Parts: sequence; structure tokens; C-alpha cells
Amino acid sequence: MQEGDVRAFLGSLNLDPRPYVQSAAARIYSSGWDALTFVAELSKTVALFTKFGEQTADQLLDGKLYNLWLQYRYGWRQLAFDARDISSGLNRIDDGRRRFTERVGSDTLYSETETFTDTWGQGTFTHTLTTNYDIGVRGSVAADISPPAIATNPITTAWELLPYSFVIDWFVSVGSFLESMSFLALASSYTAAEGYQVRCTKHSSLTNKVWNTGYSGDYTYDSTCAGVLTLRHPTTIPVTPLVDIRLDDFKVMDLVAIIVQRYWKYLPQGARTTR
Repeated sequence: MQEGDVRAFLGSLNLDPRPYVQSAAARIYSSGWDALTFVAELSKTVALFTKFGEQTADQLLDGKLYNLWLQYRYGWRQLAFDARDISSGLNRIDDGRRRFTERVGSDTLYSETETFTDTWGQGTFTHTLTTNYDIGVRGSVAADISPPAIATNPITTAWELLPYSFVIDWFVSVGSFLESMSFLALASSYTAAEGYQVRCTKHSSLTNKVWNTGYSGDYTYDSTCAGVLTLRHPTTIPVTPLVDIRLDDFKVMDLVAIIVQRYWKYLPQGARTTR
């Protein structure tokens, strides 16, 4: 497979490295502690502790398990991330570091199988060819920059405080866009690259044979070959939000819980537990 064929194949799978480049820049900028957002949501954090027992009991009795799930995912879990970021931000104060690198990406598995038949004078032979692809897509950024160890960015905080902004970020990279623009404002210089690595394994074997009259034998074969192709080239950080669908099993569960939470009061009484 030539490079042009690989690019066409990758294009058919809609694997776009630009969101990863943007995310890499955003991660560098947001590598400290977002103090302004933490302070703005401090009342919610306090409520996690002060009302934990009462709220948990009420939600269990009312059958609102979706609230407990969301409280864990976007309350306690986020608090753990904040604790980590606070520690990271404090450790970064006056550490003298000026060169930052970040790489973001994902891996996709893709497989295709084809069967073909050869008819010879001796008989009919069926072959199966299975091709497995392991495709890595990456965006990387290296920059001379001093990102804030303790960030107070009103623009990114305003976006974080917007209801359901995190859901929008699962589909369009608004949050990463805002942080990457802050990165560009602070970076004195940077280099960015996007790249692919395709690992291809082909397995071919004889899966069936039918001998014609007068012929017989023990003809068989089984073969495997593999190859790796890496493509990498320089690029720039995108300056617009990008379509970047980032749904996994947990986020699908989150989305269902949010929808149920939003429309719970409209459900028939018989469809929910009430006290």
C-alpha cells in the first residue's frame, strides 16, 4: 500500500488529527490549577460535603439513581481532579521550566475480510484473506511558554460555568479552542505536528477445497505478513472550534442520566419510585 493509498484509506475513516493538535496545545495551557473556576464553584463543592448524607438518602428513596451517578462523575470525581491540579500547580510555581511538550491521540482497530474462489482443473479452492489495521492518530505540540501555574482566565471559566458546556465539548471542541487560543497568546514560539501510524497484518488461508473427479490431495496453506507505515508532518494549531465527537461508554451513560434528570418530572408516576 502506497502513501497515497494510505491517506485515502484514512480519509475514508474520518480520522482527523487536528482536534488532537488543538487538545495538545490546550493541555499545555491548562497544565496548572484553574483557581478561578474552582472558586466560582466553591459553593457546590461545600454542598458535596455538607449535604452528602441527606441528599444521598433522598435520592435513594426517590429512585433518582441518575443523580447519584452524576454527583459522582461531576462532583466527587471532579474534586479529585482539582486536588491533583492544585498539587501540580503549587509544584510548578517558580520551577523555571520554559519548554513544554504534549501529545494527544487515539487508536482505532479496523478489520476487513474477503473470500475468493479459484477454479482449476483439479478442483475448486476457497481462500479467506483477513486484514487487521491498528491505526494511531496523534497531534503533538512543543512550545516555549510559561503557562500559569494558578490560572484565572475569565473566558475559559465563563465557558466552564455555562450549563451543559461539557456536553457540547463532547461534540465540538469549544473548550479546547478557548484554551488553545490562550496558549497561542502566551507562547513565544511553538512547533506542532500531526501524524498517523498504521500497523497492518494480513492473514491468508485455504478455507475449503473441492476436488474434481479423479483428483485428491492434502493441499493447504496458511500465511501471515505485517507492515508498519508512519506518516508525520508539521502543521499549525487550529484557530476555530472543530467537530470532535468524543463519546465513550461512560459519557453515553452520563448523557442518558442528564436527559432523565432533565425530564424526570414529566415521567408518569408509575414509571418512577416515589415516597
